[in-house]
Amino acid sequence: MSAALPAPIAMNVARLADVRRDSFFQYASNAFLFTVGNEAFAQSIQIQSDAHFLCVSLSYTNTAENGNIGAGTAIAYRQVSNGGGTIQITDGSSQRFLSNVPVPISALFGRAQRPHVLELTHLFRANGFITINITGDSAAVPFAGQTIRLVFNGFKVPRGAVAAFDVAA
Repeated sequence: MSAALPAPIAMNVARLADVRRDSFFQYASNAFLFTVGNEAFAQSIQIQSDAHFLCVSLSYTNTAENGNIGAGTAIAYRQVSNGGGTIQITDGSSQRFLSNVPVPISALFGRAQRPHVLELTHLFRANGFITINITGDSAAVPFAGQTIRLVFNGFKVPRGAVAAFDVAA
């Protein structure tokens, strides 16, 4: 016995508040692998062409923050200064930095269990991109060997669903 799937919602909405179902999406970076700990990396994430992306929260993971559960004194979580490095994000559609200088990762991104919710959402336009410039904090332990992953949480808004989003920045 199979249950019938609900019909898709027509996305030609009058207000953004009407976009509710089946639109959650995440854009994630590839892993940043720090062998020394103070390397600098650049990476771009392409926004899909079918929909704009409205980012509502940011989260990260850093392997250097994992505890040592197998040790005699189990540590579930280890604090790493600045989240392990500094970051500057650029919105490729508007060619705009999202900060005036690189900021600590932990100031902009929350841990995966508690994402940083943006006070004001940010729209990344369809076919645009998110550019990430990241620099590790130090060659000292625990930064050497850390792996950082970044996730942009939000929802997709199909082109034409909200007319104001289709206007060039």
